[in-house]
Amino acid sequence: MIGFYSNKVKIDLNNSKLKNKICLPIGLYSSPIIANYILKPLDDIMVTTISPASYSRYVDDMFIVFKESREHLFKTKTEYLNKKIKPLLNKIKQLNLEINEHKTVVEWGSTNTKNSNIEALKKKLDEKM
Repeated sequence: MIGFYSNKVKIDLNNSKLKNKICLPIGLYSSPIIANYILKPLDDIMVTTISPASYSRYVDDMFIVFKESREHLFKTKTEYLNKKIKPLLNKIKQLNLEINEHKTVVEWGSTNTKNSNIEALKKKLDEKM
């Protein structure tokens, strides 16, 4: 039987929709090391190809900030994001990983963004976790 244990929960990957997927074991002492190994290609693309103003990752959670003055040229946030991070999306697909849409937050901001907007973003992020 192929499977792994996380937080005392046994998952049988043979009888699961997770079969043939890369799964990050959460809760094991080795989890951060495994995640860093699996996700290193994503870090490399962020640094060498996409070059955001700021990028950080904690295990599988990414925080990306772009400095952009032309966002008004895009119809939607999704269109903007798809164009900006297309190499990242391609690598995610190539690695057989998926983006959790329920945990994804995309917001416009500027240097003039008020603290209340930042607090609202923090609240959205907290709700997604």
